[in-house]
Amino acid sequence: MKLKKETLKTLKLADDEEIITKVLSRYATLNSSEFMAEAFAEALGSPNPRLVAKTFIELLKEMLIKRGLLK
Repeated sequence: MKLKKETLKTLKLADDEEIITKVLSRYATLNSSEFMAEAFAEALGSPNPRLVAKTFIELLKEMLIKRGLLK
């Protein structure tokens, strides 16, 4: 999905199983939906989310604002 691709691009990370496991989780390597679910859960559920989760949530917010779904 676009958000996964954009998150990785923004952070200059390859879409690589080993890298995604290291920066997010092994489960996030299954597919784009799981990547987004893991990043979303960490961004909103952790007191100290990692950079990949923070970047994902910021890109998600930007997308929702552009589509008029968030102010």
